[in-house]
Amino acid sequence: MRRISKETWKQIKTAYASGSGLRELARRMNLSEGTVLAHAKRHGWTQQIDEAKAIVLQPQSDAIAPSPMQSVAAVMEQRGERYRERMADISEKVAGHLDSLKILLRSAQVEKSIPLHVGFLAWTVQQQAAARST
Repeated sequence: MRRISKETWKQIKTAYASGSGLRELARRMNLSEGTVLAHAKRHGWTQQIDEAKAIVLQPQSDAIAPSPMQSVAAVMEQRGERYRERMADISEKVAGHLDSLKILLRSAQVEKSIPLHVGFLAWTVQQQAAARST
């Protein structure tokens, strides 16, 4: 009967914890299945692994909860960010309309100045006609 080193048992336990079966590990290590199963039972490997999995899967209920002021500050920050995003979208949409609005304003100014030019032109024609008749 040969003696199995502690290092070998650690390797077997690690492989078992990562999901390999004890019988499969025994075959790979060229050991008796009974020996490996008995050692695992004697040292409580299954219970240890189950407890470790339960701890890992537990919800983090003991995590520090934020204070009401921190919650309000976080909500206000999120709302501010959404507001800035909406304003940026609106600014982009309005920028294109501003150019067309400038063109419209210029044409309105031209239309307002046309009667002045027509009036000046009519006055000039009258003056020329009056000068010819004298």
